Order: sequence, then C-alpha cells, then structure tokens
Amino acid sequence: MIASVIQQVRYWLGLVGQPGLVGIALLVAAVALAGSVVLPQQERMAKLEQEIERIRRAPPVTEIAPPETQEVKVEKFYRNLPQSTTTPDWLQKVFDAATTNGVVLEQGEYILLSNPNAKLEQYRIIFPLKGSYPQLRKFTAAALEAVPALALESLVFKREKIADGSVDAKITFLLYLERTR
Repeated sequence: MIASVIQQVRYWLGLVGQPGLVGIALLVAAVALAGSVVLPQQERMAKLEQEIERIRRAPPVTEIAPPETQEVKVEKFYRNLPQSTTTPDWLQKVFDAATTNGVVLEQGEYILLSNPNAKLEQYRIIFPLKGSYPQLRKFTAAALEAVPALALESLVFKREKIADGSVDAKITFLLYLERTR
C-alpha cells in the first residue's frame, strides 16, 4: 500500500515538473502566511471596528470651554488679589518670614503707591537689613512664598570687606492689593 502511494506521488511529481513544484511550494507558503498573519490582522481590525462603533454610540464628551478673553483674564487677576483691608495680615507674614530666618526688621519704609483710577493699590516696602547672605536669601524666598501678592522689586547687597561674614542689604518689595472702594 505504501509502495503504491509513493509510486503515485512520483508519477504526479514527474507530470508537474520543477516549475510545478515551485508553484506548489509557493501555494503552501501563501496558505501559511494567510493563517499566521492575515487572519490575526483581520480579527484585530474587527475588534477595532467594534471599538469605533462603541465610541460612536457613547454619549458626547462635555464641550470644551472657549479660550478666555483678555478681559476675563484681567478680571480674574484682580479677583485673586487680596483686599487692601488685609494689609496688616500680609505684612505680618513678611515679619514672620524674617523671624523664622533670623533676620531682624528694625525699620522699614512703607509707601502707598495709589492711583485713584486703578483697581489695585501697591505698597512699596523697603527694608534695610544686615545679616549673612544665606539668611537674607532665605528670608526673601520665604516672604515671597508666604505672600502670593508680593513681588521683589529690587535687592541690593553691599559688603565692606570680603572677609566680613555679614552683608548690608536693601530689599524692596511691592505688595499688590485690590482696592476696596
């Protein structure tokens, strides 16, 4: 029986010849490729199509707010400023930052920069200080962190001799406040 099957295979191979064998090999390779690559990709595409359909049926996403106008941004800015009636509270935070960092605020100059037509008030606060450079830097950073409406206008350091451990400084802050009418 096996001998007759082998004889039949030889007969057909003889009829087909070498070009036929190459064709059969290509046909087998095409079937293997279809089974290993094409079919899994078709399944993946079907899943993606299902996902697309699910997304299409999902309720719409909430609308994105339009970008803010310049006027809205300015209005928000003014709303976020502390009120001018809270000035002592904000100054206390500056004094607390000085105490925490070992800086003594013996005197200060407080100047109200006010424009009756403006929506904000500015206090220029000038502190002449003496201390080590790291102390003064830490105080400045702590004050700016504690008071969000505080800005550093200028910072001047002066040291008489290089060997001196302390420096003379003049720190000028601006405190921005919403004008209360």
